[in-house]
Amino acid sequence: MKVTALSRTGILCAIFLACLAVSPRTGLATDDATVRTDCDGLVADPWTPGDKIGDTAPRRIDTRKALPICQAAVAKFPDSQRLHSKLGKVYDQAQRFGEAAAEYQKAAQAGYAPAQSALGIMYLMGRGVPQDEAQARAWVRMAADQGFAPAQTNLGLMFERGRAAPKDDAQAAEWFRKAADQEFAPAQYHLGRLSAKDRRFREAADEFQKAAEQGYAPAQNALGALILSVKGPGVPEDETQAIGWLRRAADQGFAPAQNILGLIYEQGRIVPRDGAQAAQWFRRAAERGFAQAQYNLGLLYQKGLGVPKDDAQAEAWLRRAKERGYTPRAGAPLIGDEAIPILE
Repeated sequence: MKVTALSRTGILCAIFLACLAVSPRTGLATDDATVRTDCDGLVADPWTPGDKIGDTAPRRIDTRKALPICQAAVAKFPDSQRLHSKLGKVYDQAQRFGEAAAEYQKAAQAGYAPAQSALGIMYLMGRGVPQDEAQARAWVRMAADQGFAPAQTNLGLMFERGRAAPKDDAQAAEWFRKAADQEFAPAQYHLGRLSAKDRRFREAADEFQKAAEQGYAPAQNALGALILSVKGPGVPEDETQAIGWLRRAADQGFAPAQNILGLIYEQGRIVPRDGAQAAQWFRRAAERGFAQAQYNLGLLYQKGLGVPKDDAQAEAWLRRAKERGYTPRAGAPLIGDEAIPILE
C-alpha cells in the first residue's frame, strides 16, 4: 500500500508540478545542464529574460535537416527536457502534431516551462491531443506561474478573449504586465492595445514605443497608426515619425502596415498622392493574403490608378477579398473614403 501511495504521489507531482526544475541561470525552467548539441543550433532557444525581439521574423526550422539531428540528440540525452521540447518544436513545425505533443508532454511533466506553454496551445487548438480548454489553461498557467513571459502573454490573451478562461480585461492586463515588466515585446504591445481600447492613449503610446523599439512589427504598426489617428496628450504629433514606424513594420513584411502605407499614398495624406506607390504597397499586403489590401488593389485595377485598368485583375482581387470575408465599410466605395485604422 505504501508503494502504491508513493507512486500516486509521484504521478501527481509530475502532473501538477509540485516539484519544478528551475534553471539557476534564469530562475525559470527554460534550460537544463545538458551540453549544447547540433539540435540547439538548428532550433532557437525559448525566450528568457533579457532577450529582445529582433527586426526579423523568427527563423523557420529546416525540419528535414533538424529532425534526425534532434532525434539523435534526445536519444543521447534522454533526460534533457530542453531537447525533448526542441524535438517537439520540430515535429510541431513539420505538422506531426501527435509526436510534437508527446515530446512536449515529457518535458512539461518535468516542469519545463516552454514545453508547458507549448502543450497548452496544443490543447487549445486540438493539435495532437483532444481539444480541451481546461487542460490548455492549466498548462499555460503552470508556465506563467514560473515567470515564462510568452505563457503569461498567452494567459492574458485567454482572459481578454474569453477563451479557456472567463473574459476579464483586468486579469488580462495583469498577466500582460507581468510579461511586459520582463521587456517581452508582444506583452508590451498587447498591454498597449488594452490601454487604447480604454482610450488611455498616453499609456498605449508608451507601451507601443517600448515594443516598437525592440523591432516588434505589430507595435511599430500600432504606434504609427496611433500617431495618425489620435491627437492628444502623450501621443506624438510627428506624422513623419508615424510613416517611419509604419515603414519599419512594412519592411518586415507586416501586411497591415503595408496596407496603411498603400492608403496613405492613395489618399495623398502626408505624402504626395502616388498611385504606383499605393499599388506597390497594396500588392505586397495582398500577396500575403491580407483581405483589405486585396480589395484595395482590386479597386486600383478597376479605376486604372497606379496600374493599367484591367477588369479581369480587378475581379480576381475583389473576389479573393470577398472569399476572405472582407466587406468594405457601408457608403465607402472608394479607397480614399476608407479610414486609416487606429489599430490592426
